[in-house]
Amino acid sequence: MTGLDGQVCYKRVWNFDLVTDPKTARPKMAIKSECGRILVAAMDFGTSFSGYAFSFSNDPMKVQTNQAWVAGSTQLISLKTTTCILLTPRQEFHSFGYEAENKYADLALDGVHKDWYFFKKFKMLLHNTEGLKQNTMIEDASGRKMQAMTIFSLSIKYLKDHLMATIQNRVPGIVQEDVHFVITVPAIWDDKAKQFMRDAAVKAGISNDQLSVVLEPEAAAIWCQRLESLRKSQPSSSSVERIFRPGKRYMVVDLGGGTVDIAVHEIKRDRSLGELYKASGGPWGGTCVDKNFLSFIGKIMGQDFLVEFARREMSDYIDLLREFETKKRTIKSSMDGKVSFKIPSSMLKMFEEKGCDVKSATARSGFEMNVSWVGEKLRVDPFIVIGFFNESVQNTINHVRKLLSDPSLRNVNTIILVGGFAECELFQDAFKRNFKREKIIIPEEGGLVILKGAVISGHVPKSITTRIARFTYGIAKTPKFDPDIHPIEKRKIYDGIARCRDVFNKFVEIGEVLETGHTISRTGIPLEVEQRKVHYHLYTSTEKSPRFVTDPSCRLLGKFSVPLPEGTTIDEKEVERSMTFGDTELMFRVKHPKTGKEFKTYFTYE
Repeated sequence: MTGLDGQVCYKRVWNFDLVTDPKTARPKMAIKSECGRILVAAMDFGTSFSGYAFSFSNDPMKVQTNQAWVAGSTQLISLKTTTCILLTPRQEFHSFGYEAENKYADLALDGVHKDWYFFKKFKMLLHNTEGLKQNTMIEDASGRKMQAMTIFSLSIKYLKDHLMATIQNRVPGIVQEDVHFVITVPAIWDDKAKQFMRDAAVKAGISNDQLSVVLEPEAAAIWCQRLESLRKSQPSSSSVERIFRPGKRYMVVDLGGGTVDIAVHEIKRDRSLGELYKASGGPWGGTCVDKNFLSFIGKIMGQDFLVEFARREMSDYIDLLREFETKKRTIKSSMDGKVSFKIPSSMLKMFEEKGCDVKSATARSGFEMNVSWVGEKLRVDPFIVIGFFNESVQNTINHVRKLLSDPSLRNVNTIILVGGFAECELFQDAFKRNFKREKIIIPEEGGLVILKGAVISGHVPKSITTRIARFTYGIAKTPKFDPDIHPIEKRKIYDGIARCRDVFNKFVEIGEVLETGHTISRTGIPLEVEQRKVHYHLYTSTEKSPRFVTDPSCRLLGKFSVPLPEGTTIDEKEVERSMTFGDTELMFRVKHPKTGKEFKTYFTYE
């Protein structure tokens, strides 16, 4: 079967040694795929923008992306599409991305959009997972609610189907079973958020055994290490190669739409990557800048007016945000002239209908000396526009500075900026100005670096060999009650035996260096012989050695449900449970010693 650019893809033949270019007789493949399928496809489901990339197993480094996203009649140019989804009044999928945005704007122009469901930038729901459940609800643009799982799964399904259509148009005969899928997530997300994304992907039609979850800054590091994305951006490829020699340490700062995600790695002798510091960051991405821009408009025209305008003139409100999305990419710290923003005429007309005048409102807001109106253009002094970025820039710079001051991160003298926001010159200048001792690397097409690295991670899943535990992990156990060490209020009788409830049984300690696939196995028995199933509740803690799962530092993450073997005694129902740490996700394996049966599962949350 002939593939892209004439390459030959032999279905279900898995001998992927170095391929020779027939013209030069030289090897053209830098890595050997271990995915076991014809190709790997990665989906970057971002807060602001989403996209996908893929490569075939006989040439993993030839990563291809879809760059044909159409943004309608606007001047917005993007290598991805917007993360927004539109559902019909019957809550059925209609469209995703720019198509959804354009359709919703058209519906708003006709005044018939209120019964439709439009969700945008909803990924930030998973940044703080306190109270996250399978049936957690999220609000659309009109304030109506739907289950978050439905919205996420429909979005992933769209990306998956679009990706498969793109591949099948170029290489007929490829089916979904030939693909290993990778989904990217922020490294600062906790295990519950990662599991939520896996659940959504499975609901979207991707089987568990065809799916990997990769951390975004790790994916970026994997791609950058291959040097492909750096050679054009550096005057000397040899200087880049020195950065990525074994023993070298560097920091990856992923400047995304919603979050800033930071990982620090060391290159090992076998050129795999080891994590030096647990993933960190915060909600300081591009949406933070958007919020400050809207707040500025609200200070002039009133926050209540802005809310009403978004409700009544949704189409023009979307255009306002698109205009700012285009403009904010051009902001520089060295600007000396006013910055112009095109304000929708409907906004100005609506403001006048309320008996207000924009120039008088500007004077009352205190911005009269720094803001002027020329027709439908709002002209703003550059220091105010730069101020929209201050919160995001300063939080990021301060956090990076704090990390670099940690003794465990000495000799980290390279910072790699990736993510869509890394293309903003204001951010680039801030890093170069504040970290003069460190080498700042900004790969070309920084918004695609994570996608490309995610594809490579699917081909070579063991690229990261060690990680740092972000929490202490353990399960609740009930040992026999000892009055000398256990508080009386924890005493409870099970099958005639006094036991202590809620004891924290530690598996992994916060800050511990874990090798990929680090597994801890322990045996256990049910509390009562009549039990057919046992539920293990998994807890995290910010302390190294909590005593009880009810301690203030502990948080219930989820549970594993384990079926028990048949038996008439407690001992016959013994199970061996194994917890795997050090990977991007937690894995739970169970074995019945009596029957030899073994199975794996992921945790669930209420």
